[in-house]
Amino acid sequence: MPLVRLGGILSSTQVLECEVSAGVARTDLEGLLHAIQSLTQHRDLDSLRHHIVEMLPALVPSNGVAWNEVDLESARVEAVMEPDLVSEPLAEIFRAHVGEHPVISHFTATGDGRPYAISDFLSARQFRATAIYQQFYRHLGAEDQISFILPDPRFVVGIALNRCSRGFTEQERQILNALRPHLVQAYRNAEDFSRLQHSIAGMEVLVEQRREGLVVLDRRGFVEHCTPRAQEICARWFSGPISGLPPEVLAWLDSAGWVSGPTVPLLIDRHDRHLMVRRVPVPEGEVLLFSESRDERTISLLQRLGLSRREAEVLLLLADGQTTARTAAVLGISPRTVDKHVQHGYSKLGVENRVSLTNLVRQLERE
Repeated sequence: MPLVRLGGILSSTQVLECEVSAGVARTDLEGLLHAIQSLTQHRDLDSLRHHIVEMLPALVPSNGVAWNEVDLESARVEAVMEPDLVSEPLAEIFRAHVGEHPVISHFTATGDGRPYAISDFLSARQFRATAIYQQFYRHLGAEDQISFILPDPRFVVGIALNRCSRGFTEQERQILNALRPHLVQAYRNAEDFSRLQHSIAGMEVLVEQRREGLVVLDRRGFVEHCTPRAQEICARWFSGPISGLPPEVLAWLDSAGWVSGPTVPLLIDRHDRHLMVRRVPVPEGEVLLFSESRDERTISLLQRLGLSRREAEVLLLLADGQTTARTAAVLGISPRTVDKHVQHGYSKLGVENRVSLTNLVRQLERE
């Protein structure tokens, strides 16, 4: 599974040199570097949006920050504000008067997405005379606003910081401008991270339907993600839940070398139960699939005790810790049908609950 990596993030020394030369005072560089470093953490898109609107006031004092994101291909719009004071009626008012916003008008005309303030274009009297101030910004207590656009052709993100007084310093503009490319990279990383999360979630659904466990390893062989099913299987077959790979699995992987990897699955047999671990190489990592199986012998023994084959399949899944809903999904039947099979199976076996059922199944497996 590929790892999400930041590209284009400058080292602390490079940032220091760049920003000092751009006119940012050294006393503000620590906060800027801390903000840039915070953007290197893995986040999905929603977490990134909220992180940025919460982070920016520490760099440029403001009484409100808004993240407005427009996907040019899908026309999707995402807005996150801190504090969230904009109701839907207010948002509709803003959309109706957005043509009066001088910074947006400047960007539309020139494509210049650098930080600009409303006060760069309008005096206080001119701004207060506009409908967008009277019907929108006045309700937010915003007498000025500095905003900028993230420079990327795939999407438009407008980030705006409100202030209850007029004016922003040149140094504050430089800080925001220096942060722009790092915000772009963080956005791309968050997109990749969100896609990976969705891919893993999709894989989990597939492997859970097949009653398999999934473990994602990074390119160094460390466990990056482990499904609950894989945790359960490892707890039964090895020393306990996964914190790292069990020694048996590590030895199997190392037996043919990590780069090429073994092509034959790892097979472990215990009485009539079997464990198979399969390796699926993916870019920048590995995916391991853990699957358990049971000989027909146990099912045959339950059938000899009077159960139908489907009743035996249902009760074996329950004895393995499956819920009614999961058992229904695995066998492709309804939860109500599962309950009927359980009722009939318990009656035929003379057991009253899952604990006594599990004890009976384990006894049959040992015989």
